[in-house]
Amino acid sequence: MECGLRANELWDAVDPGGDAFKKEGAEHRKDRQAASAIYSVMPMDDLQHLIAKATAKEVWDTLKLMFEGHTCVKHANLQTLLRNYETLVMGDDESVDAFTSRVATLVNRIRALGENLTEASVVRRFLRAAPPRYLQIVTAIE
Repeated sequence: MECGLRANELWDAVDPGGDAFKKEGAEHRKDRQAASAIYSVMPMDDLQHLIAKATAKEVWDTLKLMFEGHTCVKHANLQTLLRNYETLVMGDDESVDAFTSRVATLVNRIRALGENLTEASVVRRFLRAAPPRYLQIVTAIE
């Protein structure tokens, strides 16, 4: 969304960067355009939290809080995801494609919270999680 606001030259309304922001004229218009652009892509469930905000900056800060959370919440989520990552096991009836998708989703969520997982460590974890029936393939890959 930030990219879209920057492309339409509306990001300054969200992050004015100083006291130059005024409630009259062009700056106020940019603020309303930025808020409108944000409102247009939000689902109705999330929109109820944003309508009462006075500026695009307040709307953006609310979105950041809703989707990123406080630092302690982010750390708790990261710890939960890392525990799931470390205890990852491929189910006996699970296909390789389904397991790969599950691993990729988990790794992407971990990376989104700021943890650095290298591709090599992800591949090693993937191979350790494979069931014994794939032992020959795992050995060949290693």
